Amino acid sequence: MSLKKSNLAQAWLVLLLATLFGTALAGIQAKLGPVIEANKIKETMAKIPVLVLGEDLAAELAAENQTLGKLRFRPTLEPEHLHAQHADAHLRTRQVGH
Repeated sequence: MSLKKSNLAQAWLVLLLATLFGTALAGIQAKLGPVIEANKIKETMAKIPVLVLGEDLAAELAAENQTLGKLRFRPTLEPEHLHAQHADAHLRTRQVGH
């Protein structure tokens, strides 16, 4: 019978510890969840200029402390013209680097 009491006490201890740890984990998730989500969004937003403009132009924008929010899309430009602008900007950054 002593063995049965020991197992019962251990079972209650396991249940109590599981409840305490589960509650603590849920509290930490509730407290830090919004912070974690904001950090994910911030990290994603930081990668957008590199994905849209390429590393060179994104670095140029960062050096000039500009954001993509200041740029405007001009639909009157043809894609060939846009590629020429990108190539010119790329050459400018190469020349500045030398």
